[in-house]
Amino acid sequence: MALFLLTCLLAVFSAATAQSSLLGPSSIFGPGEVNVLEGDSVSITCYYPTTSVNRHSRKFWCREEESGKLTDFPDKGEFVVTVDQLTQNDTGSYKCGVGVNGRGLDFGVNVLVSQKPEPDDVVYKQYESYTVTITCPFTYATRQLKKSFYKVEDGELVLIIDSSSKEAKDPRYKGRITLQIQSTTAKEFTVTIKHLQLNDAGQYVCQSGSDPTAEEQNVDLRLLTPGLLYGNLGGSVTFECALDSEDANAVASLRQVRGGNVVIDSQGTIDPAFEGRILFTKAENGHFSVVIAGLRKEDTGNYLCGVQSNGQSGDGPTQLRQLFVNEEIDVSRSPPVLKGFPGGSVTIRCPYNPKRSDSHLQLYLWEGSQTRHLLVDSGEGLVQKDYTGRLALFEEPGNGTFSVVLNQLTAEDEGFYWCVSDDDESLTTSVKLQIVDGEPSPTIDKFTAVQGDPVEIACHFPCKYFSSEKYWCKWNDHGCEDLPTKLSSSGDLVKCNNNLVLTLTLDSVSKDDEGWYWCGAKDGHEFKEVAAVRVQLTEPAKVAVEPAKAVVPSAQEKAVVPIVKEAENKVVQKPRLLAEEVAVQSAEDPASGSRASVDASSASGQSGSAKVLISTLVPLGLVLAAGAMAVAIARARHRRNVDRVSIGSYRTDISMSDLENSREFGAIDNPSACPDARETALGGKDELAMATESTVEIEEPKKAKRSSKEEADLAYSAFLLQSNTIAAEHQDGPKEA
Repeated sequence: MALFLLTCLLAVFSAATAQSSLLGPSSIFGPGEVNVLEGDSVSITCYYPTTSVNRHSRKFWCREEESGKLTDFPDKGEFVVTVDQLTQNDTGSYKCGVGVNGRGLDFGVNVLVSQKPEPDDVVYKQYESYTVTITCPFTYATRQLKKSFYKVEDGELVLIIDSSSKEAKDPRYKGRITLQIQSTTAKEFTVTIKHLQLNDAGQYVCQSGSDPTAEEQNVDLRLLTPGLLYGNLGGSVTFECALDSEDANAVASLRQVRGGNVVIDSQGTIDPAFEGRILFTKAENGHFSVVIAGLRKEDTGNYLCGVQSNGQSGDGPTQLRQLFVNEEIDVSRSPPVLKGFPGGSVTIRCPYNPKRSDSHLQLYLWEGSQTRHLLVDSGEGLVQKDYTGRLALFEEPGNGTFSVVLNQLTAEDEGFYWCVSDDDESLTTSVKLQIVDGEPSPTIDKFTAVQGDPVEIACHFPCKYFSSEKYWCKWNDHGCEDLPTKLSSSGDLVKCNNNLVLTLTLDSVSKDDEGWYWCGAKDGHEFKEVAAVRVQLTEPAKVAVEPAKAVVPSAQEKAVVPIVKEAENKVVQKPRLLAEEVAVQSAEDPASGSRASVDASSASGQSGSAKVLISTLVPLGLVLAAGAMAVAIARARHRRNVDRVSIGSYRTDISMSDLENSREFGAIDNPSACPDARETALGGKDELAMATESTVEIEEPKKAKRSSKEEADLAYSAFLLQSNTIAAEHQDGPKEA
């Protein structure tokens, strides 16, 4: 039997073991009990906090006069001690630790080396603190005899319990052991031991009857060492459960030993204490894994992997796992619960190992016991489409932290989010997001981006961000690129009633400027609140120019225009006809020469008086025309109804209203009936005859109903006669003087 040589790897075990407990709880963790068989090998893992000091400190495994091999894994925060060819003499207490002995950075490990069983021995395996039931057969010959259960200690049989009494004979088993015979026809009895302890492991003998004819069976009870899991506060651990089961419908589960409650199972059952921070992954043949993230102090304890055909515990194979949560190191970067406002933002800060440059940093949304949805991946530059413009991941070089900013929050964003670093699952953390009532900040003014025009976007910050760095950036799949901005403020900064405005100016906006823009504040690499806005171009406004429309005269206007023009022609032609008549009469009658000369002198006199007539009639005509046009004709078309009329050397503007109102100047329908018409400038009968003749020529035969043309002719005649009368009176005046 090989001796377990003195081992004190890298240190000598200090005898001051009792004093170490006074230094407070140790962060070193390892198996409390190790039960192995004689001649076998064992590897014992001890865990320690992964601080920079501990990684480089000495590690030790100690027991007097023994030896072994120690291997350190500083990146994982663990070291492993391996001892070969164990003997029963190796049974005892050991310590694994970091640094100097006796300072509390150590953990006690009890090692029990049991004798190897004989080939005919029946072997039972169970974990510490669990229950084991041992079956002892007997024959018909001994069915009426006493049944006994012994333990082999130092080659001697020590009675533990027998059928004569329900109580244990050995005080070490008091209250923990029972012996039962199911019936008088049964061919076996059972011994049940509860709350197994390390010292319960070893050799036992079932006996029916008494010596020398007793029937015996040797039993070997082994205590299994539970699988150890070590995690830091806020971090994660993974339970790997490998149970042989061919039942495809079997229910796989993870239970807590304390209380026996189901933590999670393959049917979707979740303990409320683990909601949002646990994930179940099932494989075939009873193999499955469970990840617990966001570790808490109360998660420390024993867990049982199991597969049950009917979903009841104890109906299938099980595996024990022991979890230890180190409270000295908190790997989380965010509080377990984050609160955000509708329309606002939150920043989820996550841990990662900065020494591993190829790490994929990820954020997942937990969607149930077996599902989580990837939102962003730094390695792939991936952001889910539903989160375009809303989510970005930023690394913080040097401090092992990356941040994920989520803005434009809604009630649908509530839930659990997982930070994951693909190369170190122990750094997986979980954060719960709650949406509560409140006003988000900062705020962004409304704006319009017209293609080709400059645009200014103003972002307003509350005074609590006065000392923080404020920024504008343009969002993309890989983050948010900083942009140049202009900061202005108003109000009293000392009393904090100011308005901080950060303005982003985009010159000559184009298609390349479209996208999402973020406005926010940060302190170093720590992001504060963020507001987001999307820039979308609008086309320049087009001014609608209607083509000029030709003015179409009304039917009344069309009827009036030819009448006025015809009247104008007649005004010009009538004096010429009168002059021609006078010339013809002079040629036929010589005596008429004197009369012609008189007419000539009269004409010259009339030309002088015409000037006076013009100066009188023109203002009067203009006033009358303006009044008539304002009343009878539309404002915009009054100029269309004005024509120029020529009377000898006299030209003036006469409107249709002037002609229609000719009666106001003394004109009548029949000029021959007017007494004044018989008077001439010379007062002679010949002049009267000539005037009568001319008037006769002008007159038109009367009709029952005059047309518009006839009315124009009559108006013209009346106007001409009236003009001649006024001229004659003006000429007679100077002669009388």
